Amino acid sequence: MLHRILPPSSLRCRALATLALVSLTAPASSALGQSDDSPGVVRHPDFAELSARWASALTGMSVPGMAVVIVEGDRILHLETFGVRDVERDAPVTPETLFYIASATKPFVALACRQLVDEGRLDLDDPVVRYLPRLEFADPDVASTITVRDLLCHRPGISSFPVVFLDAYTGQITEDRYYHFLAESSPSGVVTYSNVHLTLAGRVLEAIEGVSWKDVLARRVFEPANMTRTTGYADAMYADADVAFPTQWRNGGFEYASVRKTDSTMHAAGGLGTTALDLANWLRLHLNRGKVGGTRVLSAEGMGEMLTRQSSMAARRNDGVDGFALGWMMGSSYGMTKFQHGGGYVGSAAMISFIPEIGVGVGVLSNAGGGGSALVDLVTSDVYRFLTAEIGDDPLPSMIRRAQQRGATASDSAPPEGNPALVDGALSLPASAYCGDYGNEFWGTVRVSLVDDHLVAAIGNVGWALHTQGVDGFHAYNADSFSGDGTFFVTERGVSAFEVEIADNRVRFEAASASESRAR
Repeated sequence: MLHRILPPSSLRCRALATLALVSLTAPASSALGQSDDSPGVVRHPDFAELSARWASALTGMSVPGMAVVIVEGDRILHLETFGVRDVERDAPVTPETLFYIASATKPFVALACRQLVDEGRLDLDDPVVRYLPRLEFADPDVASTITVRDLLCHRPGISSFPVVFLDAYTGQITEDRYYHFLAESSPSGVVTYSNVHLTLAGRVLEAIEGVSWKDVLARRVFEPANMTRTTGYADAMYADADVAFPTQWRNGGFEYASVRKTDSTMHAAGGLGTTALDLANWLRLHLNRGKVGGTRVLSAEGMGEMLTRQSSMAARRNDGVDGFALGWMMGSSYGMTKFQHGGGYVGSAAMISFIPEIGVGVGVLSNAGGGGSALVDLVTSDVYRFLTAEIGDDPLPSMIRRAQQRGATASDSAPPEGNPALVDGALSLPASAYCGDYGNEFWGTVRVSLVDDHLVAAIGNVGWALHTQGVDGFHAYNADSFSGDGTFFVTERGVSAFEVEIADNRVRFEAASASESRAR
């Protein structure tokens, strides 16, 4: 009951005073109000002032839409939606709106692994190579020492930018490419958060179950937990009538993000879409030792292990996270142990957390990047500060200032100086001669096309506008994702290849053999 977990009324007043509403100013075009009530909305009166604060923060931080759910024990304490899920149609967020949750996927994969332990089909202390014999690293002796448990608590320190880029952004990952890049990597042996740990865990699930990790979660977790709209299939999610489209604030208004998830980029470290109502059941599952209502999804023993510290690291300054349970980040907050996992991607942000000691969990979903990530953290912090009467500095005013400064400068969304690569002499050949496919055995295929008299390129789901930087040189620009300088190579036979910077990698893509005679 709320009166059990809330502090005495005098302390609640102090907490609300600390979290006093801030006067916010934002462009009129970003003034998205609270959505109308719809089935599933549950407003607890004690959160009324915080709700008003969040609606104002949504506007001030340039976030189009958000959903918030607060669970106590086995019941929804508060569920509220704000703003719009689709900035072009002005469609409001509802409790059933699907949001992409990015890395908050990881605990779902961990829970499915722990279910297999209950069935005697997996031992978390088995070496990963028992299930994934292709796994190798630069040091051939390392792979056999890494266990499934290590993966679920980020103990090995496995990192590979190419794997993440292909897996999460371009969608051009293959098993050969995945294991090729891991074979070039050297795990640090230091607890380090990494997508690779959970994409390996997802492959362990697939090796045992014989189907995609997405279908494993659907059968093992979503169905028994009554999470009826949660999915690992982005193509279905974005075809849904009630979905939040990833959004960026740019040029004084909201725009769809230029990079959006597809089935090819939904991976086990960041590949789920869910709703506020479904998140309520996910939180209830953890607060009730593996049960949702009367349905047991995981044994009490299994949930106990899920929420036991497995690894430790230095506490992070921003949120106090100092280690990992199975799939969950954990740390000390408000004098208690808090479990959490956030998720962020282009135009999307989520935060899911719970404190077992007070039996409360919070889920926050938004369809914005930068400002959205800050807002989901703010809302989460607000709830726990309110419930515990924690007194401290209010972070919202500085957040608003930073958001407005970003909007005023818009430096992150302005294209680089220079002209597009036109047919008028910016290139040594007519622009059409550069069009076609360019491949790299391990990085994938880039397609160069002519659009409105200038060159563009796409590597899977990541598109680039190509801007002139000297003859046959270019800057590959994407406002929401990876950008870098590059060069076309021209021979007597035509355009033979180009190189482009992708993060710290200079990658060469060769022209397809059938199109090497493109010069006119």
